[in-house]
Amino acid sequence: MEKDIKTAILKEVKAKIQLGDINHAECLLKGYLSYEHKDPEISSILAKIYEQKGELKQALKVLKDQNSNYFCVFEELVKIYIKLEKYNRLYDILKENNQRNFQDVKTKKQI
Repeated sequence: MEKDIKTAILKEVKAKIQLGDINHAECLLKGYLSYEHKDPEISSILAKIYEQKGELKQALKVLKDQNSNYFCVFEELVKIYIKLEKYNRLYDILKENNQRNFQDVKTKKQI
């Protein structure tokens, strides 16, 4: 059932973003995260919204407790650290994830 809720939220968020109702999409994502705190996919989507709005520190706050072993989180962190010019932190996260196989990226063998 939890996956059904997430799927419904993601579908609704996509529709709201396409309609240009970013604030409603943001509210839906924040509501889901208040229910399920450790969801890297939802967190990365919310961080993208904040990033596009220029709220980089808020985006970073959303991602700080997420596992950077998920590519969607890692990718957003890299973008934000570059925009914030936090190159030391960028170096640290690149070094931490240098040899990782990200949990949400499928390899050719898995496909």
